[in-house]
Amino acid sequence: GEEDYGIVPVEANACGTPVIAFAKGGATETIVPLGRDGATGVWFEEQKLESLIGALEAFERERDRLDPIAARKQAERFDRASHVEKLKRYLSLVLDGKRPK
Repeated sequence: GEEDYGIVPVEANACGTPVIAFAKGGATETIVPLGRDGATGVWFEEQKLESLIGALEAFERERDRLDPIAARKQAERFDRASHVEKLKRYLSLVLDGKRPK
């Protein structure tokens, strides 16, 4: 389904497990699809059987390109320490009167 974030795909990647996810919502921010460097999963574009089958077939064909180490590294981008650091940088900019990007 389409979720605004969704922790389950990130948790799977943290264990080095690739993810097959609907290409909407949070999965587009947390899962790197096949065809990109550091791919951590496969997206399917429509919530239709044919689209899901296509993603499963792509996964079967290309699973050697899904590196567990890359998946773990991607998941670490969303850990607590990363969020705390991003929040600190943001607050520092705001408190210094600068406009965050």
